[in-house]
Amino acid sequence: MDAVHALVGGEIPQEPAYRSTAEIQVSKEPEKKTFALPWARRCATAAVFYLQKRGISSEVIRQCLQAGIFYEARYHGEPVCVFVGKDDSGKAKFACMRSISGNLKKDVYGSDKGYNFCYPPQSPGSRHVAVFEAPIDVLSHATLQELEGWKWNGYRLSLGGTSHVALTSFLERHPEIRRVTLYMDHDLAGFVNARKIKTMLHEDKRFRHIRVSVNPPRMGKDYNEKLLLVREQLQTSQHQRRPKEAAVSI
Repeated sequence: MDAVHALVGGEIPQEPAYRSTAEIQVSKEPEKKTFALPWARRCATAAVFYLQKRGISSEVIRQCLQAGIFYEARYHGEPVCVFVGKDDSGKAKFACMRSISGNLKKDVYGSDKGYNFCYPPQSPGSRHVAVFEAPIDVLSHATLQELEGWKWNGYRLSLGGTSHVALTSFLERHPEIRRVTLYMDHDLAGFVNARKIKTMLHEDKRFRHIRVSVNPPRMGKDYNEKLLLVREQLQTSQHQRRPKEAAVSI
């Protein structure tokens, strides 16, 4: 060591015999999360059947498939529905998976929650956005409109839970929005979350001009339960009318 020291004319930098775990963790750069959609299955029969079982109409399902915001995939061998959120250019930024046969509910790795699942309006130029907790409630509301025939045109946005990140991001990208309707679940958590979002929008200078209303389902816990109850009522009324119609024809 002395001979080498004399040759180089200075101190020899030496690596420590060992490095602590903390030092190794600090030196490593954090891995960047890369978002990629799950591989889509050619046939979405199981996913379509699942939505139909939840009361969603064939027309609403068709529009989702055509827009590329819904398809079927596999997650660890389990069939799942995939609901996709896109940016204004049509690029996928978010996706969540819902098990067809189990209880799995999971966002795809690297998803941007600011671009959650959104069912587009029937015609462009809408200034109204309806906000729901989950994609299935979004599609249930669209199906209810089809069944009951009421006129409404607007965006239907899923929060993917109770966070208001998706709504804030959506309003930042759509400054033309003038009305927000909160279709939260009909329970304590839904009421509390609706109140929080309403207060947040009122206190934010960017959104004070927006009219905010709260409209929980009048029957059922959420809008999917309401849809299933409405379908049940329609089937009962149709069944009760059939004998009378048959008697008249005879």
